[in-house]
Amino acid sequence: MHVAEQPAEIEQCLAEYGRTPVELLQQEDILRERFTAIHAIHISEAEARLVAHAKSCVCACPTSERNLADGAVPAHWLLGEGGGLSLGTDSQIQIDLFEDARLIEYHLRMTRLERVLLASKEGRDLTQNLLAMTTKEGARSLGLPVGELAVGRPADFVSIDLDDPSVAGGEPGALLEQLLFSVERTAVREVFIQGKAIVHEGQHSDQTEIVHKFVDLQRRLWR
Repeated sequence: MHVAEQPAEIEQCLAEYGRTPVELLQQEDILRERFTAIHAIHISEAEARLVAHAKSCVCACPTSERNLADGAVPAHWLLGEGGGLSLGTDSQIQIDLFEDARLIEYHLRMTRLERVLLASKEGRDLTQNLLAMTTKEGARSLGLPVGELAVGRPADFVSIDLDDPSVAGGEPGALLEQLLFSVERTAVREVFIQGKAIVHEGQHSDQTEIVHKFVDLQRRLWR
């Protein structure tokens, strides 16, 4: 459910129910492990605590939120309370999971004037937390047995061209940091879903058809 994406939503909810969206969800016993709040930007530290302690997930959409001028998800509060944070998109301006991951931290740096805000109490460092957002936490939000390579799990994974300019020359011990803070989409060469190659050598199997249909749509829209 979209929750607390923009200030007007908070104002309208208060006027109608006398409670913020998060407070109303708690009152109605909706905040549970199976619940995911999309955005959850305009929430207080106390509300972040409510979401985290209910074991609900928050799905942030940083590239969409940047484009829409929504604001920054208070990920530091959520992680500080042991909450789960996953990544998604609700626009077609840009779809880039790596960019979304780094923006979670970068947006906070701009508003808080601090760095490395998303290291957690459990001892996980910044990159481990961002990696979890792109993998395991997304799987938990969806309730699907994916998010890691393990026996019995679907073979969902990507391959990265280590000669791509965005990561070329990186030290093996720093590859995770490079993936999360510098890699570009051009570096993704293969994408496998349940062991089937959907993207090969940087091109989607249906890319030619998809582009042609999209061009036709654009022409109809802009005539």
